[in-house]
Amino acid sequence: MFSDRGGTLMTKKPTYEQLERRVKELEENFLECRRLEEKLRESEERCRAVFETAQDSIFVKDRDLRYIRVNPAMEKLLGLSASQLLGMTDEDLFGKEAAVHISESDHRVLSEEILEEEHTKPVQGIPRTFHLIKVPIRDSSGDVVGLCGIARDITQ
Repeated sequence: MFSDRGGTLMTKKPTYEQLERRVKELEENFLECRRLEEKLRESEERCRAVFETAQDSIFVKDRDLRYIRVNPAMEKLLGLSASQLLGMTDEDLFGKEAAVHISESDHRVLSEEILEEEHTKPVQGIPRTFHLIKVPIRDSSGDVVGLCGIARDITQ
């Protein structure tokens, strides 16, 4: 380091070799970020393909137990589009009686429990029995922010 005429400390100018090394480091970091972005994109595409093509109903609810994502199988089962289902509650979809049980099990999942059960509820007025698996969804800090469920119709 050296001082200019005003007494301000200045850092020594980097050498050409130092600049060249730093540019190479930045290029390597950039390429690594690009590789990671590509891996993330591929992973998201695989998850989306499973979500969109699964024959079982898959859904995601927020902490208020409102549907925030549903797959096409759930749309078909309920006879409603995803845009209609988003924001709805189980009481909206299945009635008050069924919603009480569903809400109780969902709160267990929000308390970090993984739940597997069979449950019968009315779907479009017809009793149907489902094998359900529900798991908590966590944010990057590890806090539970919702739940994901998979429901297989086993009525037959």
